[in-house]
Amino acid sequence: MLKRIAAVAFALTLTACGAQDAEQNAAQGSGETGDGAMVATTQVWADVASAATGNEVEAIIDNPSTDPHEYEPTAADLAKIAQAGTVIANGGAYDAALYTAAKGTLVTALPPAEAHEHEHDHEHGEHEHGEHEHEHGEENEHIWYSTEAIRDVASQLGGDSLDEKLAGIDASLAALPEANVVQTHPIADAIVEESALHDATPESYRHATLNHSEPSAAAVAEALEAVKDANILINNSQSPNAVSERLVAAAKEAGVPVVDITETPQGGTNFFDYFQEILDQLNAAAA
Repeated sequence: MLKRIAAVAFALTLTACGAQDAEQNAAQGSGETGDGAMVATTQVWADVASAATGNEVEAIIDNPSTDPHEYEPTAADLAKIAQAGTVIANGGAYDAALYTAAKGTLVTALPPAEAHEHEHDHEHGEHEHGEHEHEHGEENEHIWYSTEAIRDVASQLGGDSLDEKLAGIDASLAALPEANVVQTHPIADAIVEESALHDATPESYRHATLNHSEPSAAAVAEALEAVKDANILINNSQSPNAVSERLVAAAKEAGVPVVDITETPQGGTNFFDYFQEILDQLNAAAA
Protein backbone atom coordinates (compact mmCIF):
# COMPACT_ATOMS: atom_id res chain seq x y z
CA MET A 1 0.00 0.00 0.00
CA LEU A 2 2.80 2.37 0.93
CA LYS A 3 4.60 1.53 -2.30
CA ARG A 4 1.44 2.30 -4.28
CA ILE A 5 1.03 5.68 -2.54
CA ALA A 6 4.68 6.51 -3.19
CA ALA A 7 4.31 5.59 -6.85
CA VAL A 8 1.27 7.87 -7.23
CA ALA A 9 3.07 10.73 -5.47
CA PHE A 10 6.09 10.28 -7.73
CA ALA A 11 3.86 10.32 -10.81
CA LEU A 12 2.16 13.51 -9.63
CA THR A 13 5.58 15.11 -9.06
CA LEU A 14 6.66 14.25 -12.61
CA THR A 15 3.41 15.68 -13.98
CA ALA A 16 3.87 18.92 -12.05
CA CYS A 17 7.49 19.25 -13.18
CA GLY A 18 6.49 18.57 -16.77
CA ALA A 19 3.80 21.26 -16.64
CA GLN A 20 6.26 23.72 -15.14
CA ASP A 21 8.83 22.99 -17.86
CA ALA A 22 6.15 23.43 -20.53
CA GLU A 23 5.15 26.79 -19.04
CA GLN A 24 8.78 27.93 -19.00
CA ASN A 25 9.30 26.82 -22.60
CA ALA A 26 6.13 28.58 -23.67
CA ALA A 27 7.24 31.75 -21.93
CA GLN A 28 10.61 31.64 -23.66
CA GLY A 29 9.05 31.03 -27.05
CA SER A 30 6.59 33.89 -26.65
CA GLY A 31 9.18 36.42 -25.53
CA GLU A 32 7.84 36.71 -21.96
CA THR A 33 10.33 37.61 -19.28
CA GLY A 34 11.92 34.90 -17.18
CA ASP A 35 15.00 32.67 -17.28
CA GLY A 36 16.12 32.27 -20.90
CA ALA A 37 13.51 34.70 -22.24
CA MET A 38 14.05 37.83 -24.33
CA VAL A 39 13.40 41.42 -23.24
CA ALA A 40 14.18 44.82 -24.78
CA THR A 41 15.01 48.08 -23.07
CA THR A 42 12.71 50.23 -25.24
CA GLN A 43 9.57 49.69 -27.31
CA VAL A 44 11.51 50.46 -30.48
CA TRP A 45 13.91 47.57 -29.99
CA ALA A 46 11.11 45.33 -28.70
CA ASP A 47 9.27 45.87 -32.01
CA VAL A 48 12.46 45.16 -33.98
CA ALA A 49 13.17 41.99 -31.99
CA SER A 50 9.55 40.84 -32.30
CA ALA A 51 9.65 41.25 -36.07
CA ALA A 52 13.02 39.53 -36.38
CA THR A 53 12.22 36.53 -34.17
CA GLY A 54 8.50 36.14 -34.75
CA ASN A 55 7.91 36.20 -30.98
CA GLU A 56 6.36 38.96 -28.91
CA VAL A 57 9.18 40.67 -27.01
CA GLU A 58 8.45 42.79 -23.94
CA ALA A 59 9.84 46.30 -23.53
CA ILE A 60 10.89 47.72 -20.18
CA ILE A 61 10.21 51.31 -21.30
CA ASP A 62 6.81 50.91 -22.96
CA ASN A 63 5.14 54.19 -21.97
CA PRO A 64 5.08 56.46 -25.07
CA SER A 65 5.24 59.57 -22.89
CA THR A 66 8.52 58.45 -21.27
CA ASP A 67 11.77 59.84 -22.61
CA PRO A 68 14.34 57.00 -22.36
CA HIS A 69 17.07 59.60 -21.79
CA GLU A 70 15.55 60.38 -18.41
CA TYR A 71 14.23 56.97 -17.40
CA GLU A 72 15.20 55.67 -13.96
CA PRO A 73 14.74 51.89 -13.75
CA THR A 74 12.95 50.30 -10.82
CA ALA A 75 14.16 47.24 -8.94
CA ALA A 76 11.57 45.20 -10.85
CA ASP A 77 12.93 46.50 -14.18
CA LEU A 78 16.47 45.49 -13.28
CA ALA A 79 15.28 42.08 -12.11
CA LYS A 80 13.62 41.45 -15.49
CA ILE A 81 16.81 42.43 -17.28
CA ALA A 82 18.93 40.21 -15.03
CA GLN A 83 16.64 37.22 -15.48
CA ALA A 84 16.38 37.49 -19.26
CA GLY A 85 18.36 35.12 -21.44
CA THR A 86 18.72 37.82 -24.12
CA VAL A 87 18.51 41.60 -23.71
CA ILE A 88 18.11 43.85 -26.76
CA ALA A 89 19.29 47.39 -26.12
CA ASN A 90 20.18 50.56 -27.96
CA GLY A 91 23.69 50.72 -26.55
CA GLY A 92 25.89 53.66 -25.72
CA ALA A 93 24.78 55.70 -22.73
CA TYR A 94 21.17 55.89 -23.97
CA ASP A 95 19.78 52.94 -21.99
CA ALA A 96 22.89 51.90 -20.04
CA ALA A 97 21.02 52.22 -16.73
CA LEU A 98 19.02 49.18 -17.84
CA TYR A 99 21.30 46.95 -19.87
CA THR A 100 24.16 47.05 -17.37
CA ALA A 101 22.02 44.67 -15.28
CA ALA A 102 22.06 42.02 -18.04
CA LYS A 103 23.42 38.61 -17.08
CA GLY A 104 22.63 36.79 -20.31
CA THR A 105 23.35 37.63 -23.93
CA LEU A 106 23.39 41.35 -24.70
CA VAL A 107 22.50 42.51 -28.22
CA THR A 108 22.99 46.22 -28.95
CA ALA A 109 22.73 48.52 -31.94
CA LEU A 110 25.63 50.65 -30.67
CA PRO A 111 28.62 49.43 -28.65
CA PRO A 112 27.81 49.41 -24.91
CA ALA A 113 29.01 52.29 -22.76
CA GLU A 114 32.69 51.95 -21.88
CA ALA A 115 31.83 51.74 -18.20
CA HIS A 116 29.98 48.47 -18.77
CA GLU A 117 32.27 45.49 -18.19
CA HIS A 118 30.63 42.32 -19.42
CA GLU A 119 30.69 39.14 -17.41
CA HIS A 120 29.30 37.35 -20.45
CA ASP A 121 29.86 37.27 -24.20
CA HIS A 122 28.56 40.33 -25.99
CA GLU A 123 27.18 39.57 -29.43
CA HIS A 124 27.77 42.51 -31.72
CA GLY A 125 28.06 42.58 -35.48
CA GLU A 126 31.10 43.64 -37.44
CA HIS A 127 29.48 46.95 -38.40
CA GLU A 128 30.96 49.72 -36.26
CA HIS A 129 28.30 52.34 -37.10
CA GLY A 130 31.09 54.78 -37.89
CA GLU A 131 28.93 56.68 -40.36
CA HIS A 132 26.65 57.65 -37.50
CA GLU A 133 29.36 59.79 -35.98
CA HIS A 134 29.37 63.45 -36.91
CA GLU A 135 32.34 65.00 -38.67
CA HIS A 136 33.83 65.91 -35.28
CA GLY A 137 33.58 62.36 -33.97
CA GLU A 138 30.44 62.81 -31.88
CA GLU A 139 28.27 59.71 -31.90
CA ASN A 140 24.52 60.12 -32.07
CA GLU A 141 22.66 57.54 -30.00
CA HIS A 142 19.38 57.90 -31.95
CA ILE A 143 20.53 54.91 -34.00
CA TRP A 144 17.11 53.24 -34.36
CA TYR A 145 16.21 55.45 -37.33
CA SER A 146 19.00 53.75 -39.28
CA THR A 147 17.82 50.87 -41.46
CA GLU A 148 21.35 49.50 -41.37
CA ALA A 149 21.31 49.40 -37.56
CA ILE A 150 17.90 47.71 -37.56
CA ARG A 151 19.17 45.02 -39.94
CA ASP A 152 22.31 44.62 -37.83
CA VAL A 153 20.28 43.91 -34.68
CA ALA A 154 18.05 41.47 -36.59
CA SER A 155 21.18 39.68 -37.80
CA GLN A 156 22.59 39.45 -34.28
CA LEU A 157 19.33 37.84 -33.17
CA GLY A 158 19.68 35.27 -35.94
CA GLY A 159 16.15 35.96 -37.15
CA ASP A 160 14.42 37.43 -40.16
CA SER A 161 16.53 39.90 -42.17
CA LEU A 162 13.53 42.31 -42.14
CA ASP A 163 14.17 43.21 -45.80
CA GLU A 164 10.48 42.75 -46.57
CA LYS A 165 9.48 44.69 -43.46
CA LEU A 166 11.79 47.56 -44.43
CA ALA A 167 11.00 47.60 -48.17
CA GLY A 168 8.60 50.53 -47.96
CA ILE A 169 10.91 52.43 -45.61
CA ASP A 170 13.86 51.91 -47.96
CA ALA A 171 11.79 53.20 -50.87
CA SER A 172 10.63 56.26 -48.93
CA LEU A 173 14.20 57.09 -47.88
CA ALA A 174 15.34 56.85 -51.50
CA ALA A 175 12.47 59.09 -52.58
CA LEU A 176 13.39 61.94 -50.23
CA PRO A 177 14.61 64.87 -52.37
CA GLU A 178 17.55 67.14 -51.66
CA ALA A 179 16.40 69.54 -48.96
CA ASN A 180 17.94 71.46 -46.08
CA VAL A 181 16.71 70.48 -42.63
CA VAL A 182 17.36 72.02 -39.22
CA GLN A 183 16.83 69.91 -36.11
CA THR A 184 15.80 71.14 -32.67
CA HIS A 185 17.56 67.99 -31.39
CA PRO A 186 19.66 65.64 -33.58
CA ILE A 187 17.09 62.85 -33.55
CA ALA A 188 17.00 62.26 -37.30
CA ASP A 189 20.71 62.10 -38.20
CA ALA A 190 20.38 58.53 -39.48
CA ILE A 191 17.49 59.51 -41.75
CA VAL A 192 19.52 62.40 -43.13
CA GLU A 193 22.56 60.18 -43.69
CA GLU A 194 20.56 57.51 -45.51
CA SER A 195 18.77 59.97 -47.80
CA ALA A 196 19.42 63.04 -49.94
CA LEU A 197 18.50 65.40 -47.09
CA HIS A 198 21.15 67.81 -45.81
CA ASP A 199 21.43 68.81 -42.15
CA ALA A 200 21.79 72.60 -42.04
CA THR A 201 21.72 72.81 -38.23
CA PRO A 202 24.51 75.19 -37.11
CA GLU A 203 27.39 73.23 -35.60
CA SER A 204 27.52 75.16 -32.34
CA TYR A 205 23.83 74.54 -31.67
CA ARG A 206 24.01 70.90 -32.75
CA HIS A 207 27.02 70.24 -30.51
CA ALA A 208 25.18 71.54 -27.45
CA THR A 209 21.97 69.61 -28.06
CA LEU A 210 23.81 66.40 -28.92
CA ASN A 211 25.55 66.59 -25.55
CA HIS A 212 22.33 67.51 -23.73
CA SER A 213 23.66 70.90 -22.68
CA GLU A 214 22.18 74.37 -22.95
CA PRO A 215 23.17 76.09 -26.22
CA SER A 216 24.67 79.54 -25.89
CA ALA A 217 22.71 82.63 -26.83
CA ALA A 218 24.90 82.98 -29.93
CA ALA A 219 24.21 79.36 -30.93
CA VAL A 220 20.47 79.86 -30.52
CA ALA A 221 20.58 83.05 -32.60
CA GLU A 222 22.45 81.20 -35.34
CA ALA A 223 19.89 78.39 -35.27
CA LEU A 224 17.00 80.84 -35.50
CA GLU A 225 18.56 82.35 -38.62
CA ALA A 226 19.17 78.91 -40.13
CA VAL A 227 15.51 77.98 -39.69
CA LYS A 228 14.44 80.85 -41.95
CA ASP A 229 16.41 79.37 -44.86
CA ALA A 230 15.57 75.73 -44.17
CA ASN A 231 13.14 73.59 -46.13
CA ILE A 232 12.06 71.61 -43.06
CA LEU A 233 12.39 71.93 -39.29
CA ILE A 234 12.61 68.55 -37.54
CA ASN A 235 11.38 68.85 -33.98
CA ASN A 236 11.75 66.29 -31.19
CA SER A 237 8.34 66.98 -29.66
CA GLN A 238 8.89 64.39 -26.91
CA SER A 239 11.63 66.53 -25.36
CA PRO A 240 10.40 70.13 -25.68
CA ASN A 241 12.17 73.07 -24.06
CA ALA A 242 12.15 76.84 -24.34
CA VAL A 243 14.71 76.88 -27.15
CA SER A 244 12.99 74.24 -29.28
CA GLU A 245 9.70 76.10 -28.86
CA ARG A 246 11.37 79.27 -30.15
CA LEU A 247 12.68 77.40 -33.19
CA VAL A 248 9.25 75.93 -33.92
CA ALA A 249 7.66 79.39 -33.62
CA ALA A 250 10.30 80.85 -35.96
CA ALA A 251 9.68 78.09 -38.51
CA LYS A 252 5.92 78.65 -38.48
CA GLU A 253 6.43 82.41 -38.86
CA ALA A 254 8.72 81.81 -41.85
CA GLY A 255 6.34 79.28 -43.41
CA VAL A 256 8.80 76.41 -42.94
CA PRO A 257 7.11 73.00 -42.47
CA VAL A 258 7.64 71.38 -39.05
CA VAL A 259 7.89 67.59 -38.81
CA ASP A 260 7.69 66.14 -35.31
CA ILE A 261 9.81 63.05 -34.60
CA THR A 262 9.79 61.45 -31.16
CA GLU A 263 12.09 59.16 -29.21
CA THR A 264 9.47 56.41 -29.07
CA PRO A 265 6.34 55.59 -31.15
CA GLN A 266 3.22 57.33 -29.90
CA GLY A 267 -0.31 56.05 -29.39
CA GLY A 268 0.61 52.37 -29.40
CA THR A 269 1.88 52.52 -32.99
CA ASN A 270 4.33 49.81 -34.02
CA PHE A 271 7.80 51.23 -34.61
CA PHE A 272 7.93 50.20 -38.28
CA ASP A 273 4.59 51.90 -38.95
CA TYR A 274 5.76 54.99 -37.09
CA PHE A 275 9.03 55.09 -39.06
CA GLN A 276 7.00 54.98 -42.28
CA GLU A 277 4.71 57.78 -41.06
CA ILE A 278 7.75 59.97 -40.38
CA LEU A 279 9.13 59.43 -43.86
CA ASP A 280 5.76 60.13 -45.44
CA GLN A 281 5.62 63.44 -43.55
CA LEU A 282 9.16 64.36 -44.58
CA ASN A 283 8.44 63.58 -48.23
CA ALA A 284 5.26 65.69 -48.10
CA ALA A 285 7.08 68.57 -46.39
CA ALA A 286 9.95 68.49 -48.91
CA ALA A 287 7.68 68.38 -51.93
